Amino acid sequence: MKSPHNGIVMEFRVNVGDSVLEEDVVAIT
Repeated sequence: MKSPHNGIVMEFRVNVGDSVLEEDVVAIT
């Protein structure tokens, strides 16, 4: 079952990741 919240999170991560890609990766690792 797909959750609508998951889609929102993915879209959010794509938008934010586009601006802070390297910083986001460093923060996650």
